[in-house]
Amino acid sequence: MQISEYGDQLSRLGQKVHFNDGICWLNVKPGYCRTAWRMQTITPGSARPSFRHSYLGFSHASDITNSSKSDYRILRRELPSGGSFSIDSLSANRRSKVRRGLKRCSITIATDLSPYLNQMMDAAIDARVRTGTGKPVEYYRENSVAWQQELVELSEMKDNYFLLSIIDDCVIAYFHCIVVEQSMSITAAKSHSRFLSDYPNDALVFSALDYAFNHWDCNAVLYGDYASQDEKLNEFKLGYGFEVYSV
Repeated sequence: MQISEYGDQLSRLGQKVHFNDGICWLNVKPGYCRTAWRMQTITPGSARPSFRHSYLGFSHASDITNSSKSDYRILRRELPSGGSFSIDSLSANRRSKVRRGLKRCSITIATDLSPYLNQMMDAAIDARVRTGTGKPVEYYRENSVAWQQELVELSEMKDNYFLLSIIDDCVIAYFHCIVVEQSMSITAAKSHSRFLSDYPNDALVFSALDYAFNHWDCNAVLYGDYASQDEKLNEFKLGYGFEVYSV
């Protein structure tokens, strides 16, 4: 889909967005904005959000290498040279873990989330307890119906995909991926601690990259922010070929 369509999706979900200088901007907090689609690059000085929404500042990725002065960093992987991606694009260590994950887990793109919503919530809660990031546990318990309804709404939106890692009919991990203008963002990645030894995340990362590069015509994938307080997570992402970009 186009960035303008993505902005409309965010608006439907209650996010505050506006268009200025031909760019869709997301209001992150009062007075501060960033580009709604994090991977959209802009020449510095060529565009900015409305001042009434950005009097404290704004940020965007630059189309000029190393020109960003921001401390905010993301993890991004480009389409491999040669224009194709396969398991051979990974290191021997990662290939081994992916093969084990794919052997133990079934990876599927869900067309109907309703049978899995409670299991997905369990994974999200467990991930919050394990990592300390994301919505607090109380949020899921107090807003379970609204949270599940939002996931269903997302799954029905254009170019939104939920990849599930399943063992014995149970969702043990999942990714939410969005494709916009030949790039994909992994916007949510949740997994249950009890099943990490089955390598569900390795299987999901590989499958997400495979779908993005080989089926959805993407040339880049975003895998969230660089976690300054979680070097183990950064190492996991970097091990799959993601690189750090300042935006």
